[in-house]
Amino acid sequence: LFKGAAGRDSRALSDAFDYYGVRYDVSGGADSLTVSFRFLGEHFRPVMDLARDVFTAPQLAESACAEAKGRAATLAKSNPPQFQERSGDSLGTA
Repeated sequence: LFKGAAGRDSRALSDAFDYYGVRYDVSGGADSLTVSFRFLGEHFRPVMDLARDVFTAPQLAESACAEAKGRAATLAKSNPPQFQERSGDSLGTA
């Protein structure tokens, strides 16, 4: 999720969040995603601008995409019940 956004690569995005002292946590399950941010209130507007970019203009470099696909495949093999077919779709099919 935080691999790039709005013209920033992963490093630039990380540096921007670090500049404002942001700490974030991402967790999720089969049907949910939770993202939490911790930062000083005085940085509210620029941090929300960064968060908006992450959610509305994500970018994933080809190398990061390949890495994410590999991790997803490994996860699917080690936890198959989480990736059972739902609504006619299954992981890895188009």
